[in-house]
Amino acid sequence: MKQASRGRKLFDTPVAEGLFHLNTSLFPISMKLTFSTEDQLASLADKMKLLTTQTARMGKILQIRLQDRNRNEEIRKRTSFNDAYNDATGTELRLEGHDAKRRDNK
Repeated sequence: MKQASRGRKLFDTPVAEGLFHLNTSLFPISMKLTFSTEDQLASLADKMKLLTTQTARMGKILQIRLQDRNRNEEIRKRTSFNDAYNDATGTELRLEGHDAKRRDNK
C-alpha cells in the first residue's frame, strides 16, 4: 500500500488502488475523445474500444477470469465506476456550450 508523506494510507484496499490506476490510465484516452474534433462527437468504434478497454481493466482489477462469464454490466455495478465514454462526451458537450456562449458574446 502506498503511504502519504504524513503517514496516511492513500488506498485502503487493492481494489481501490486498482480503480485509481484505471482512472488515471483511461484519462488520456477520454481526453483524446474530448478534444479530437470540435464539431463532431466520437465515433461508435471509439466508444466500443474505450468501453471494452475499461471493462477489461476493471475485470483484471477485480481478478475476474473469462471463465467466470460475468457480464459487463455486473462488473460495472461492482466497481460503481463511471463510463469513460460518457464522461468524455459530457465534457465535450459542456465545452461546446461554453464555446457557443463565447461566440454569442454572452
